[in-house]
Amino acid sequence: MIATDNPSKRLTAQARRRPLVGGTRDGDLPFLVQLADSNLYTLSTYSGCEFRCSYCCTNAQGPSIPIANVPQRLVSELERVPRDAEICLGALIDAYPSVEHELGATRAALEVLVADRRSVRVVTKGDAVLRDIDLFSQLPWHEIVVSVCSLDQQILDRCDGNSPQAIRRLEVIQELADAGLNVQCNIAPWMPGSSDIEAILAQLPASARVLVAPPILGRRGERTIAGQRLRRQPVVEAYMEEYRRLGHHERIDFLAPIKPPLENFAAHLPRRPAG
Repeated sequence: MIATDNPSKRLTAQARRRPLVGGTRDGDLPFLVQLADSNLYTLSTYSGCEFRCSYCCTNAQGPSIPIANVPQRLVSELERVPRDAEICLGALIDAYPSVEHELGATRAALEVLVADRRSVRVVTKGDAVLRDIDLFSQLPWHEIVVSVCSLDQQILDRCDGNSPQAIRRLEVIQELADAGLNVQCNIAPWMPGSSDIEAILAQLPASARVLVAPPILGRRGERTIAGQRLRRQPVVEAYMEEYRRLGHHERIDFLAPIKPPLENFAAHLPRRPAG
């Protein structure tokens, strides 16, 4: 899940988000697509995701196959993207699967974005992101979001078991921070009883922020994740209790729970007063 504003901007829970529109496609997969009426464009460098997370909302599970001619297509497509737009890699399909070490499709895209002086956000669970530290440091603005929804490896094995283990993802966050990069931990989906926000925050470098987002439960309002049957109303109630408890923390941001079809484009909840 991604926020559609820059980190420095606050949005209220009432802010509206619209479905994805526009862009070009590789088969059924968006390559470079804009969120309607926003300055955010999502870029996919692979046509499937080997991590196969059970909570995925894009139906993109499968072998990570690089999209053909990524740098050439991107050079062409960037001509229609405003200079002040933010480009997000990995919002729909993880940009750093294990095959990225060898294939380098995402690095090829980053090289184009560096040359064109673009602002870039990356959402990933993959440790191949460490290889591209040199490129991130050359961007005019960047943010690297590493997803860790739980520190309990047994839970992770059931919901995103093909991804690097939690301890490895925390190491990735530390190494990125040590390199002076702007890094954030994404606790998404937050799951009651499984996602310990304070425990995860305690494992992060002091410069790293946390973004918390509720699970996407779809139109039926219920879903099983890691063996836990989640239903919208009790999940939202538990989530808002966490927000009331921790929403004042200056390093923790919460996304507002809203109903489909817009739940993947939620706004930030406002910061709560301390005390």
